[in-house]
Amino acid sequence: MFTLHVSRRMSLRGKLRRYLAGALWLAIALPGSAGCSPAQNSGPERDKWQRPAEVMAELGVRSGSVVADIGCGRGYFSFELANRVGPQGKVYAEDIKDDVLGDVRRGAKKQGLKQIETVLGAPDDPHLPANTLDVALTMNSFHEWREYDDMLRHVYDALKPGGLFGDIDGAAEPGQPRTTYYDEHRMPEEMERADITRHGFQFLRRERGFTQPDDGKVFYFLIFVKPGPVSHGPAQQQTPEAASGVDASSAATASQAEKQRLSINPVTGQVSASASAFTPLTANERWKLYFTQSYWSVGAYVGPFFAALALDQSRNDPREWGGGFRGYGRRVASRVAGGDIIQNSFQHPVAALLKEDVRYIASSQHGFKRRAGHAVLYSFLTYNNEGHPTLNVSNIGGYYFASAASTLWLPGRRNVAAYTLSDGSEALALSTLVNLLQEFWPEIHHDVFRRPTP
Repeated sequence: MFTLHVSRRMSLRGKLRRYLAGALWLAIALPGSAGCSPAQNSGPERDKWQRPAEVMAELGVRSGSVVADIGCGRGYFSFELANRVGPQGKVYAEDIKDDVLGDVRRGAKKQGLKQIETVLGAPDDPHLPANTLDVALTMNSFHEWREYDDMLRHVYDALKPGGLFGDIDGAAEPGQPRTTYYDEHRMPEEMERADITRHGFQFLRRERGFTQPDDGKVFYFLIFVKPGPVSHGPAQQQTPEAASGVDASSAATASQAEKQRLSINPVTGQVSASASAFTPLTANERWKLYFTQSYWSVGAYVGPFFAALALDQSRNDPREWGGGFRGYGRRVASRVAGGDIIQNSFQHPVAALLKEDVRYIASSQHGFKRRAGHAVLYSFLTYNNEGHPTLNVSNIGGYYFASAASTLWLPGRRNVAAYTLSDGSEALALSTLVNLLQEFWPEIHHDVFRRPTP
């Protein structure tokens, strides 16, 4: 019994020693680890999937910019932004937790980044100076905003006219109560876009998103602009000079937004509209898009050149035109006239009459299979002016009309009905491949050219 008692006492002492040793190690190690890395989860691994340089390029952050990192945490983006804007710029690192701001302050002091100023915000107010920011960015934070209406009003007021607001947040399927998304720490982009645009922001574009490698969490990246002199605060008297400056900025912003909405892919010849951020084309935009898409863009000719080579020249069709450059030139001219000019001349006015959109409706979903399926489906569908899916009558009809019209100059005797059905169906099938290319163009453009999509 004595031996057993002593053995138990020795065992208890050993456990006590191990416990005390572990506690001592934690007491020494934890304070040091808490202050050694101001930017939470920073380093090459995060840089690889988060692509901070690309984010800042898309938002136009440059030397001398004044920016805010809203909900900065331990400052991953704050430090990236500070290095980008340089000593002549300014970074407001905002958070509602003073302990994490302390880490940012220590990191900024250690790195000599005097351009970083920490701001202790509130749940309903980031406490940012009015009419000051060129860019505001929030990363993985918007879904936490319970007082999102108040927050958005203050962010809007903090931006200069023409200033950009970047929203990066975790993707979620729509249809759940807002409280569910709070608990899941993610939110559908449709919900956030609706919140943001309701407060005066204009949606510009949706950029390539991100996937966190450790848990597979997917993030979307939305960019908005403060378009003009709207203010959520009390009306203030402006001098004519100040008013003129605001109007000029507003006009420049509107021009930039229209240019983005009508940007034609130089390979596919198409223009994309986001399914999650859809706004219908104006009558003026429809006319501009028709002329640009039919005559004054690189994309109007790239497709016909490749189609004439791959589909016509390779099959020597029609035979009467022969081979060589002369035959190829005739086939290209036929493709440009039929596949572009006539097809667009049918599609655009018919689409206007039927209130159909002539752009490709890019998917708001995530994952290759879903997006690929969407691209195929939207060879036959489009959106109407209310943003609802509808049969793409103008586009489908345009292919068959152009095929019928091409029989007027193609040599040889042809059964017009049979040729129209065959050639129009071939063009429609080819459009599914073009839509796939258009859907994944942001990723293709980035990987091939190593720069953000324009």
